[in-house]
Parts: sequence; C-alpha cells; structure tokens
Amino acid sequence: MIKAAPTAVEAASAVWVAVFNLAIGLGALVGGLVVDAFSLHAMLIFAGVLLTRRRNHRRAGSA
Repeated sequence: MIKAAPTAVEAASAVWVAVFNLAIGLGALVGGLVVDAFSLHAMLIFAGVLLTRRRNHRRAGSA
C-alpha cells in the first residue's frame, strides 16, 4: 500500500493500521459470537476448518 501511494505515506500507513485493527476486531467478534452461541470447543473446530480450507485452497494454486 505504501508503494501505491508514495506521496501520502502517512495516510497509507494509517489506512493499513486501521484495516489491520478492523480485522482483529472482526475476528474477535466472530469468535465471541461462536463461543456464545455454541461453545469454546465449537470455536476451535470452526477455526480448524477455516485454516484447513485455506491451506487446501493454497495447495490448489490459488492465493
């Protein structure tokens, strides 16, 4: 992102940090909702399924 906006490095950095924090917040929200609705065990299974799907997707040649 910094390379895409070489004249606005501060703004690009701020957007990068904001997106990173948003991703952390959304992950915490989804994890909390899964734990509240089901259980901690279900959240761990959900995370394992997501990680396995991502790994298999990468092996297929997609990124």
